[in-house]
Amino acid sequence: MNRRKFGKGLSLLSAAIVVGLPMGALAQDKTYTIGFSQVTTVEPWRVQFNKDLRAEADLHPNVTLLMADANDR
Repeated sequence: MNRRKFGKGLSLLSAAIVVGLPMGALAQDKTYTIGFSQVTTVEPWRVQFNKDLRAEADLHPNVTLLMADANDR
């Protein structure tokens, strides 16, 4: 699978999960920790994807986003 299709698929999956949640599913009195790992952050689209994830997580004070980079290992 090429990177472009993978990126689009992952973005669509993420959006589907968020849109599909019931309105009360992310209640403000609960906290959530989400972990996300990339094999590398060398490619520009991966860097942008990480920025987008952080920006979205920052909109939700009850969400902690943990990100890791495997450095091509």
